Amino acid sequence: MELSQDDRPDYFQVNGFGHTPDLLDVQVVLHVIQGRVYELEVFAGEEGVAVSLASLSDLADVTVD
Repeated sequence: MELSQDDRPDYFQVNGFGHTPDLLDVQVVLHVIQGRVYELEVFAGEEGVAVSLASLSDLADVTVD
């Protein structure tokens, strides 16, 4: 069973989108490798500015790649 787009059976990511209180679009990416959380990214904008989890609201459009 291959879960990743990179043909890695041991890797997948969960993506979601939300907003900050000042309406910045935020992307959340959870990377899972060999069944363990590897990295959690929470960032906004084209530049990928880090965003605090506490400021995130309305997480939606969650997908697994």
